[in-house]
Amino acid sequence: MGLTEEQKQHFIENGWLKIEGAFTAEQAAPMLKDVEKRLGVDLNDKSTWKQWRINLKPTRWVQASEFAPKAWEAICELSGGEQRLDPEGCFWSNGFIVNLGDAAYEGKESPLEGLDQFHTDGQFFVHYLDSPEQGIFCVPLWTDIVPGGGPTALCSGTVGTVAKWLYDHPEGTNPDLLPRGHPRFDDPNGTNLDWSNGVARANGRFELGTGKVGDVYLLHPFLVHSPTRNEKKHFRAITNSKTSLKEPNRLYRPDGKYSILEQSIRRGLMENGVTEEDLMNWHIAAPREQFKPGLVGRVVPTKADVTPLNKFGVPQVV
Repeated sequence: MGLTEEQKQHFIENGWLKIEGAFTAEQAAPMLKDVEKRLGVDLNDKSTWKQWRINLKPTRWVQASEFAPKAWEAICELSGGEQRLDPEGCFWSNGFIVNLGDAAYEGKESPLEGLDQFHTDGQFFVHYLDSPEQGIFCVPLWTDIVPGGGPTALCSGTVGTVAKWLYDHPEGTNPDLLPRGHPRFDDPNGTNLDWSNGVARANGRFELGTGKVGDVYLLHPFLVHSPTRNEKKHFRAITNSKTSLKEPNRLYRPDGKYSILEQSIRRGLMENGVTEEDLMNWHIAAPREQFKPGLVGRVVPTKADVTPLNKFGVPQVV
């Protein structure tokens, strides 16, 4: 069916889009089947929940185009067509980001502007305005997520601020957006979030990534976002999966055939004073390269690692 004009505009203006019912709870069940053992907890006994946030290593992968074709169609449309995407596609895994909540915050309100983990993703490469390594960022919900139950805080409207920062730093930044040459450039990602936290607080527009199991959030790679406290101490499981582009984003195209992803970047830049001529003359000023601290422990699947949907014994959502 394709995206509506309203959905396209929502992504351009806000930096994210929710695709409801992209897969079923029945499809999710085989991915979740051994999660208690892997976590080392009893999900029915919160006294065993000793750590509030746990990143599990993946052991199983599915191909998004087969597992959740409605979400994949949207990813392709936002990216300018499947022909612009890395042919390896987008693999989703059971490498769950689990939020069990912290007893210290249970039952207490935690204002979103007080969070201190706002960030953008892409821990494994040096970031540029046009980086192809991370296109649309996918966040499937593997459990129901309610307000207060650990939804991701989405800082709508921050794409332009991040885009202008990257425009101003053609030498590249690390995943925490510290420019190349900064004394802490080589620090592990997630250790220098002052800039992103400041952007979130100055922006002040917060949405919550709530929904049902099977919903998928599609995030712009420049969207600032954060985990939340999970004051209700629900079991919450999401994953984050990248799509990669074959080539860098092109923010000046003489034919004007921009992807929706490119349109959103251009809009944000022009709102911050960047002109068409500026974009025509913008180029990166250092090599594209991996960010070595972000490669530690990284698992990169191939199609050989993927479990076909027919092995799950459940019907596909179409």
